[in-house]
Amino acid sequence: MILVHDAARPLADSGVFARVIDAVRSGAAAVVLVVEIADTIREVDGPVVDRDRLRAVQTPQGFRAAAIREALDDCADATDDAGAVEAAGYEVRMVAGDPINRKITTPADLLFARAVVGQSGQG
Repeated sequence: MILVHDAARPLADSGVFARVIDAVRSGAAAVVLVVEIADTIREVDGPVVDRDRLRAVQTPQGFRAAAIREALDDCADATDDAGAVEAAGYEVRMVAGDPINRKITTPADLLFARAVVGQSGQG
């Protein structure tokens, strides 16, 4: 098993790691954490997209080692590792992520992370 985690998601807790590991152990070739989309999403030159059909993907992502190795040998243009595994013909299983597991990319995200850590007593 191989887990791939994005350092820009420092708030991932042991629960999300456990869910990914459990899904791979139960037979999934690839596993991604997902959360529901809260915002209305609109195409740039088109209509509103049905957000009930969408999920935001988080890390860690989990893989059977053979599946990700094969996928990365064959695919150079996926946006993430799960996309490469899917392009190689494997099914990607979705499991519940955590809204706290936000990607820290903006100053507002950093303020959010500081508040979360401060409230948990870890900071």
